[in-house]
Amino acid sequence: MPLSLREIAESETAASSWVAASNPEKFRIARVLSESFALIGRNAGSCFWLGVILFGLPRVIFALLEPLIESYGAHD
Repeated sequence: MPLSLREIAESETAASSWVAASNPEKFRIARVLSESFALIGRNAGSCFWLGVILFGLPRVIFALLEPLIESYGAHD
């Protein structure tokens, strides 16, 4: 008789719990990554604006300052 999806899920959960209990450090990284991506998914708008601030804003500032820097260097 084939197993139902619920039985399969329960057996996989039990197996992964046993493996995690026998070697907890091995699954710590997976848990941290999973929680990190869940956080990004819940805060997609915040992550977008953080990316704009950390990546886009410095590029705009340097693009605006580039002519000034080049003209300053031309006086050598």
